[in-house]
Amino acid sequence: MLNSRYLILMTLTALLCYAPQVFGQQTDSEATTGLGFGASSVVQGETIYVSSAPVGWPRGEEPASAVYVFDRDGNGTWTETGRISASDGLLGDNFGRSIYADEELLVVGAPGSGAAYVFERNADGRWAETAKLTPTQLPEDASFAGTNNWAGYRPHAIARAGDHLMIAAHSSSAQMGAVHVISRTDEGWAEDAMLTPSAEGGATEFGWSLAGAPGYLFVGAGRAEGEKGQVHVFSMD
Repeated sequence: MLNSRYLILMTLTALLCYAPQVFGQQTDSEATTGLGFGASSVVQGETIYVSSAPVGWPRGEEPASAVYVFDRDGNGTWTETGRISASDGLLGDNFGRSIYADEELLVVGAPGSGAAYVFERNADGRWAETAKLTPTQLPEDASFAGTNNWAGYRPHAIARAGDHLMIAAHSSSAQMGAVHVISRTDEGWAEDAMLTPSAEGGATEFGWSLAGAPGYLFVGAGRAEGEKGQVHVFSMD
């Protein structure tokens, strides 16, 4: 069970330095200009998942999106090996605005549809859609599992800790959000908590980014404390 009581509030400043390595240009084999290939991406082992979530389109007119799968062979070459889409994909669903992947689960946010899709590997090792997750409550102007074109990019809107998925919902007008905790049970997935910042913190942009670790959830609030930023840490019992 998640203890949603706020435990730690801290201001973090981080600088990440690295030497970029170019693996060779990868592109959507069918995408055309403006379809947003590379809107978000995540790496799991020798596989890269890259979304083609349209950008620069009028609200509600974007084509249905997809996530492209690239695998690296023994020679270090990345090759497109699959393509993932929602079973009920629609124009403007923004499928792929956020992606979470591990060895067991692939979770893809579609904020235009107010949903996140869960994929699990079938007997052939291919990803198969097994659930569509929606929040129990969502403000009218909030985006669930990522953000739509007019609200900027927040690709880290989904995290996992054990049998819990944490999915952010964000209101650009209020500059505030919440994190929905959806847990796997014998009957499927069910929302059992909604996390918000403590009244004392006064955080803005709560839910800007998420990260999960065994026993913990980290929630970024990028404009709190006079835009210095905060990270809220929640623990699990």
